[in-house]
Amino acid sequence: MNQLINITNENGKKALSARELYLGLGLNKAVWSRWYQSNITENGYFLENADWVGVQHDVEGNETMDFAISIDFAKHIAMMARTEKSHEYRNYFLECEKEVTRLKPMTQMELTAAIAQNQVEMERKVIALDTKITNALDVFTTPLKDDWRHEMNEKVNQMCIEHSLSYLQFRHDIYAELESTARVDLHSRQLRLKARLKKEGATFKDCQAISKIDIIERDPKLKPIFEGIVRKYQAKYAVRQAI
Repeated sequence: MNQLINITNENGKKALSARELYLGLGLNKAVWSRWYQSNITENGYFLENADWVGVQHDVEGNETMDFAISIDFAKHIAMMARTEKSHEYRNYFLECEKEVTRLKPMTQMELTAAIAQNQVEMERKVIALDTKITNALDVFTTPLKDDWRHEMNEKVNQMCIEHSLSYLQFRHDIYAELESTARVDLHSRQLRLKARLKKEGATFKDCQAISKIDIIERDPKLKPIFEGIVRKYQAKYAVRQAI
């Protein structure tokens, strides 16, 4: 089996570099620091000192944060990345686990201990999963703050950062879903509002600043529909991250 990524032994356990895996999967190098915060250090499903340990590396003269992660955690990251390399890395990690099993048959005592450990891990992960699903459901019940526009933009931006989404594409998708659901043309409304403001004496800069979120915020019928779409995606990504 050809080596796809360097795997080392850390205190008797197989481990590998999360940053090396991140880059190997073809994820954006520029957002590594934001990505590992939401996907490693703030991940309640995989725990520090059990599934990962933080380490500092010198990369081109700069101190860079990295993590030694378990193969189990690596499989999870590979599948959640959803890149062209995801399945290749996941299959590689599965083969590594099979290789270890073939090379070292377990004694009855080791087998009993492994079963007990797996049961503990399963219980821990079920609890963590239940917590994340509860948080996803809370998305629909948490009241909004006073500044509706700011909070909608904040929610959209946060999803893009945490899940490595294209900001422009994600905005396009949720606006398109709103137009389909409410049977409205946001672009036409945007043009009409700009024309009206121009007639009322607004400056060219103010007219050009009118965006689709302005159109939505001004319409009491569109606001709750758009809010529901944003909350739906929040719940969707929260549940997907938990699985």
